[in-house]
Amino acid sequence: MMDLADSCLTSGTKERACINFILNSPNSFGFDPKLHPWLAPTLSKAVRQELNIKPYHCNLTFPELQVDLSGIATSGFSAVFTETCNKIGSDFTSHILANTLGESAADSWILQFPALKEVDQTCPWFRPVMNIVAMRVLRTVPWGLKLRVTFGALISVTDVTTDVLIVSEYMQDKDSYWAAYFIMACISATMLFQCLISYGQYHKCGKERVLREVLPVMFGFKPIVDAYRVSSGKPGDSRFLTDHYMEMNTNRTVEMFAEAIPAGLIQVYMLLNLGNPTGVAMTSFITSALTTAYGSAIMSFDYDTNPFRRLATPNFYGMIPDSTFLRLSFILIMVLNSCATITGRSLAYAMLASIDPMYFLAIFLLDQGLYLGVKILRGDGWYWLPLDNGPLAVILAGLTRFVNKTVNDFAGIVQFRNASEIGGLWWTASMLYGQVLMWVSGYFYAEMRRKEEDIDGEESAGMMYKTLSLISGAWLLSASMFVALMDRSYLSTFTSVKTGHSDVKDKFRNPDSSPFQRVQIITKNKRLWKSIRPEVCTYFQENWVRWSKEQPAWFNRKFIAKIPDDFIPLEALDAIKRERRALEKNKRRSRGNRGKGKGKKSTSKVSPAVNQTLTTNTFILGDKIEEEEEEGQGQDNQLIIYGERDNSYISNTSSTDNSGGSSVGV
Repeated sequence: MMDLADSCLTSGTKERACINFILNSPNSFGFDPKLHPWLAPTLSKAVRQELNIKPYHCNLTFPELQVDLSGIATSGFSAVFTETCNKIGSDFTSHILANTLGESAADSWILQFPALKEVDQTCPWFRPVMNIVAMRVLRTVPWGLKLRVTFGALISVTDVTTDVLIVSEYMQDKDSYWAAYFIMACISATMLFQCLISYGQYHKCGKERVLREVLPVMFGFKPIVDAYRVSSGKPGDSRFLTDHYMEMNTNRTVEMFAEAIPAGLIQVYMLLNLGNPTGVAMTSFITSALTTAYGSAIMSFDYDTNPFRRLATPNFYGMIPDSTFLRLSFILIMVLNSCATITGRSLAYAMLASIDPMYFLAIFLLDQGLYLGVKILRGDGWYWLPLDNGPLAVILAGLTRFVNKTVNDFAGIVQFRNASEIGGLWWTASMLYGQVLMWVSGYFYAEMRRKEEDIDGEESAGMMYKTLSLISGAWLLSASMFVALMDRSYLSTFTSVKTGHSDVKDKFRNPDSSPFQRVQIITKNKRLWKSIRPEVCTYFQENWVRWSKEQPAWFNRKFIAKIPDDFIPLEALDAIKRERRALEKNKRRSRGNRGKGKGKKSTSKVSPAVNQTLTTNTFILGDKIEEEEEEGQGQDNQLIIYGERDNSYISNTSSTDNSGGSSVGV
């Protein structure tokens, strides 16, 4: 076993040491210098953390970068060849700028060039190594994690500051003080909901951990903490309810639902009814709309570009191209579209409330009631989260459907077109309905203003129509650009009428689905696949021995913990239970040592069970990230690579998805 921390291997960084070790051990890792001579200069350039984003990195304008270099012999090195390798390597860090996750950046870079795709298919060590390199670059370069955390902090502080200013302004007028109390109630509700989320996520870790997680919520920098954990690849814990990525998106959704959307709606209503709007009022709404739009766009972008999700659900995720330029363009397009959507829907409801508050209430509840009614009639009321408690599951299913529908109506989150969420056709209809509702509301509002029979009423109506035209134009332009640049083979996902339960069962029964895709069914609500449970049980038991021998990447400890006991053969179940008892014993011992002040930060080590499987060179990549150490997680940041070609597999126990499928390990 060889650790990259050894002084004989540390040449600059562990990434360079890792690459040097791989390139100098071709027989162990399946790397043939004669077959892939270009790989050494490419990897060397990739780890230098240099930003080199130029127009020629886009496939559309520089197709010669996509030539397959795999056939060039070692003797074929030339100045042109080296320059091309350097360009491919330099392009790596530009993908860091265009992606919010290290794995997504590495994935888009590999898919950009056929030569890299060939290495990815033939050398099992290549992608995990580049994932680690991408994560390190993301954490260290100014345009990576630092930019994301700084930008997140900036928009959060700006949003909170403008909310405080607008509340202060409303409190000074007796006709608008009620709006100030309403906004304060929205902020308080958001904090309460996020505290409950933190409790549900971390309650198994003890009261001290829950308190540490609640404090960022109370001080308003929870989005910064979430962004840091996700972007830095911070590992999860088996005691967490879900992973950090799902936690971040849940907090985002709650913030949109409880604070950004209702507070923005009230601010638009006040702008329409208080005469001349102040600069603070306009700035507050614009900031709120941009914050919501950015959160919506990043959520959809991260889901679609996540390599794990593209592998697990290739028919749904993958509409955003792999080009750096196009990915950056998609973020801007989705921000513009979401901003137009939230502005248009807020304006529509505010105009209805200005005419008669009952109009707004009736139309809003009718829309929600129709949606929930159709879901129930189609047998699609249950939410996909694996909740077992009957009454609680019913309440959470209804509440989640209501929250997601409301957030999607205002923010236009593209991810919610999933059959398990809103549904493709309903999502598209909701976006079109929002534009129609805005114009219908605008017409009646303009008529109301004209009936006042004064010049101001005519001017207000004319200004209103100009505003509506601007919003619709921005929405139509961004939607058209979205369709033009996306992979149009995914257009059917925007018109799909498939239900959540049928989608789950179809993925399992599809003969073209890989074992990895089929086993994801156990991460969904059991009620969605109750009718085929015996079939799923048989599938797991028949394939258990084969998976145990082959050790596919997804067949790891975290995923096995999610499998029902009756799906596991008895002999294997007994072994798993013994291992769990041993792990619990080690955790208690670790906590005892920490209580005595003897605990130290754990380092990456190979467990005895893993050591027994070693047949050739093994090394570990990954010194600890500067982050808090979770109890019992001493081995979760390691990357172990097994070298023998006939029996090679890769283990990386960090997880990026609540289903456990993105984790690979033993």
